Order: sequence, then C-alpha cells, then structure tokens
Amino acid sequence: LTMAIKTAESPSQLLVVGGGEHARVVIDTARLQGWTVIGFVDPMPCDDTIRRTGAPRLGSDADVRDILDAYAGTSLVLGVGGDLDLRQQVVHALAMPSIAWATVIHPDVSVSGDASIGRGAVVLSRAVLQTGVVLGDHAVINSGAIVEHDCNIGPFTHVAPGAIMGGSCRVEEKCFVGLGARVRDHVTVKRESTIGTGAVVVSN
Repeated sequence: LTMAIKTAESPSQLLVVGGGEHARVVIDTARLQGWTVIGFVDPMPCDDTIRRTGAPRLGSDADVRDILDAYAGTSLVLGVGGDLDLRQQVVHALAMPSIAWATVIHPDVSVSGDASIGRGAVVLSRAVLQTGVVLGDHAVINSGAIVEHDCNIGPFTHVAPGAIMGGSCRVEEKCFVGLGARVRDHVTVKRESTIGTGAVVVSN
C-alpha cells in the first residue's frame, strides 16, 4: 500500500461514486483537501446532496467511464457509506485500475509520516493514524476515530466515529467497527465481522 494524499502533481478533479449522506461528507472533505469535485453518480436523484453541496449528479454508475472520458485526469472515490458489501460490489463492477482511485484525507487529521494508506481510502475529520498503521484500499476511518501504532485495518473496513483501535490490533477485510467501539491492543478481528456501537473487544 502507498500513501495517496493529493499533491500538486496529483489529478485535481474528483468524481464521487454515490450520492447519499456519506457522500456529502466525502465531498466536503475532498474540497477541503483541495480537490475539485466535478460531481457524483448515483442511481437515485439525490436532490438533498445536489442542494446542500452544489455538486451535480452526472448520471449513474453505468456512466462512470463516459464521465472519465469527458473529464480527463479525474479520479474516483466511493461515497457509499455503511453498506460494505455494496462498496465492494461497486469497486469490482467498475473494474477501474487501482491508480484511478483517490485517497481523501481531511486536513485536520493526525497521520504519521510512516503510515501506509491504500487507494480509495477515506480518513475523516480529527481521526488519528499513528506510526506503523497500514490502512487497506477503500477503508474508511471516520470522524474522531483513533488507530493506534502498528494496527492493520483491512480493505473495505469502516471504523465509525469515535472508535479506538489499540496498538498492533488487526481488523481484517470488510469489517464494521461501530460508533465508540474499542478494540484491545494485539487483538485480531476476523474478516466481515461487525462490532456494535460502544462494544469492547478484548480477545480474538
């Protein structure tokens, strides 16, 4: 995995795949990071998102390739929220090369210089990623979540706001860690697990 934070040399335009509640947060975060959000795609009209963000709905998932042809140099990011199966299905269905996916990171996060962040990952406001963290492709670290040193967070895993991952824990692919949950240091959470709101995980 490689850090994919936007730099001056990175593509400046972004298309968000999804137009619901989570997409609005992603759009706000991307703009703060410096991306120009050209719009979003969603099978639903998403009038609230258009009204609140000003971002246009450019079509549905089926239109993504045509949109990328029309807007050269545009990157993608998922705006689909807590439905982890759907997030994975969308990525697989689009079958875009890894480099097409942007990493969106809020400017007020604390990210160690040696953390490794995958393509398509999203890290939201006031999150903390300490030294040695490995964050998989298309993972989400939501607002105020803390991922302590040497944690490994798998692809498509979503760590909800306020959750805390203890040092050297491993949360495998496509897990959901609920609001304010705690995972003890050196614990492994197996793939596709769900940890409920406020839960405390103290063993594998």
